[in-house]
Amino acid sequence: MEGDSLDLTLVGKLKIENHTGSITINNVYYSPDASCTLLSAFSLHLGGGNVQVNSEGNASVHFDNGFYIQSLCIHCCWQIPALVLPGYPPAVFVPPAKPINPLKSIEGCDKSLTILSASVKQSDALMWHRRLGHVSLKRIIKMCVAGNLPGLPDKLTNKDFVCKDCLLSKSKRTWGMRFLEDHILQPMYIIVSDVLGPFAEGFSGVQYLVVFRDLSSTYSEGFLLKAKKDVCLTFKWYIE
Repeated sequence: MEGDSLDLTLVGKLKIENHTGSITINNVYYSPDASCTLLSAFSLHLGGGNVQVNSEGNASVHFDNGFYIQSLCIHCCWQIPALVLPGYPPAVFVPPAKPINPLKSIEGCDKSLTILSASVKQSDALMWHRRLGHVSLKRIIKMCVAGNLPGLPDKLTNKDFVCKDCLLSKSKRTWGMRFLEDHILQPMYIIVSDVLGPFAEGFSGVQYLVVFRDLSSTYSEGFLLKAKKDVCLTFKWYIE
């Protein structure tokens, strides 16, 4: 619902089984307070699923191994009728797919059920490192111990991760390095920029952050903006 938020605490695999076969979906996020699991139609397509929608708006997904499921169009959303059973890991039961008139597949679903078993694991350190804006592992561990951030696990796994983005950003560039075959890069010759936002408007009305970086000296400077249209004027002021 709009204005509500849930804590994502686990990531793992979701295995869906019924009389037609089974599939396993990787990188499924789990929240103990969520009432349903969102399945991306695009992810199912990348996994080999053939997504079809009939004239009534109901969808079915078929896989090459013979496995298929159906969902009903309810309030402009595709939903699989399900019964969520509490536990760890949680269990979700859904009725099997019926090729003829999927609107009637809700009735009598207790005769033949499909079971979805979730295999979850503690969130690894790399995922939280990225979620928290590439915060250091030491800082994340302190936050876990202190319990400052709801949703963080008590312990982290995969602590020996390597963040390629951080390695690239921390790499050193030789001052005045050769940029082209016949040209040496000079200060203020090439400026790269990045605009972040919009963020939730604060008391001062700031919604954007623009960063300018000189490739030669690697000097960077950031500016807070109220509107995205101010980027060009800010850049003009920066180079002057």
